[in-house]
Amino acid sequence: MMRMDERELNHLVEAPANQVFQKLRQRGRLTLDDREKLELYIGTMLYRVPSRRLSAENLYPGVLDDTLNEFANEINRLVEVGSIDPVIAAKRLSEIESIREQYGSHPPPEIIDHIRNPWPSERIMSAIRPMTWWIVPAPPGHFFLISDNPAHFFRSLGIASKSSELMFPLASDLALIANWQGAQRATVYATIRTAWAREINRRVASEAVHAVFFRAQEHWVTELATKARTHLSLINWGR
Repeated sequence: MMRMDERELNHLVEAPANQVFQKLRQRGRLTLDDREKLELYIGTMLYRVPSRRLSAENLYPGVLDDTLNEFANEINRLVEVGSIDPVIAAKRLSEIESIREQYGSHPPPEIIDHIRNPWPSERIMSAIRPMTWWIVPAPPGHFFLISDNPAHFFRSLGIASKSSELMFPLASDLALIANWQGAQRATVYATIRTAWAREINRRVASEAVHAVFFRAQEHWVTELATKARTHLSLINWGR
């Protein structure tokens, strides 16, 4: 049986966004409603994909450890200043260690549900909304890769920074670059150089966890997808 989340995603996110994709392919003018539909789609793709879940799962043990250590340190501090009975403190410290042992490598169901939740946070949406969208076709003779993690942004910059850049392939011959190099919430149709198309493909490949898709079998796709370290660069629209 399909999960309720999947039915909701199809009805509330995917189907409305598909209509906007068609408009973009025809270089149509987006309404505010169109923008909101695609903003939600992109935000959802940032949360729904394997890389986000893997990242959250990998971070969980460290976050739990840090949190429990903070509690333990505070209890020990209260013992030192005489603000808590040592017997009670020992009991609380024992409970902390029990939690660490029980959930250290096996998150509770609530945490798992949170990690698997595909709905974007308002913090992410508020960062995406004001960005300038550059809608770019692939240069003649070139096409874009698509992966199981379609959205790319530089983790060191995040999304809200004025230097940030969010890339999202819309189809094999159309991509969206969102940044802060234009008017807020503007949608601009532009052309790109061959070098930029290659940069977009490097970003797509760098985000892939399980799969990279291309319109034809090409040896460079395999080489790019399996490359251990890829140099990525920001795109400067003023150049």
